Amino acid sequence: MKRPMGITVLAIFYVVVGIALILGGPLSSDFNPYVSIPTGVVLAVLSVGIWTLQRWARMGALILAIINVVGSVGFIIYLMLDNSNAVLPAALWLMVPVFINVRIFMYLTKLEVEQAFGLYDDDQTSLGSPGPQ
Repeated sequence: MKRPMGITVLAIFYVVVGIALILGGPLSSDFNPYVSIPTGVVLAVLSVGIWTLQRWARMGALILAIINVVGSVGFIIYLMLDNSNAVLPAALWLMVPVFINVRIFMYLTKLEVEQAFGLYDDDQTSLGSPGPQ
């Protein structure tokens, strides 16, 4: 099956963010090489897997999206409990990665995307159907 355009965009997004974390991280004042570099490598590897429609890469991207949403929401809650007016803009800004990762999760679970990753045979419509017998 032909690679959907959204998969191409996601693979490019992951490789750009991965390279930015690996190379651009040291330019940041809050650079932590123990987090940024491994995360960048994971994103770069996932981008190659997604580009080539590997099932493991789809699963990895789904898991990464869930981790990012849970982490961002947890941090937003932590900031809101701080009871400081200064944290409201930061909490609102953290909604951007939540939105992006929810959209990635929703996209990767669409039927046509799952089919592109080979999760279904041509005659199957769901993972649980045994197909013709």
